[in-house]
Amino acid sequence: MPEVPDPDVLKSWQEHKPDEPEIYPFWRNIEGRLIYPEWLDEEPRPREPLFREWYRFRPRATFDDPWVDAGRLLLLIDTLSWPAASQPYPWPDRQYQAPNLDVTCWFHRFAPESEWLLADHDSPVAEGGLMGTAGRVWSRDGRLLASGGAQLLCLPAPPRT
Repeated sequence: MPEVPDPDVLKSWQEHKPDEPEIYPFWRNIEGRLIYPEWLDEEPRPREPLFREWYRFRPRATFDDPWVDAGRLLLLIDTLSWPAASQPYPWPDRQYQAPNLDVTCWFHRFAPESEWLLADHDSPVAEGGLMGTAGRVWSRDGRLLASGGAQLLCLPAPPRT
């Protein structure tokens, strides 16, 4: 597992930006803890295509049924591909969006006792309208729970209003 601070010593998005309006209701289902909060305060600039954050689902963090609990891992592998791949192209100048064409997830072990999950994503290639991503999900105690990736198709973003 990458060396990162424990989620208990990190702040959530809401704690860092309490006055920022919620854009996507989807994020009410997940509490994130920022590993790189300085990115919020800096001027937007291209960054390495990497995205790492701790996540805990809400209102319920874990599930006893392994099939249902596996959904936590798959959702993180699927959802966080774009945040990794888009790091080199910061707002407000980002002119593209990239929906997933597919997602692959391999489940290695389950850890329903681990409320916090480390999402660890990178995008090793982006060219010709396609972006490839790789993701890993780690338990709080450092066990690799799932790995996978996605292929994204870059499209012009709609105009911002």
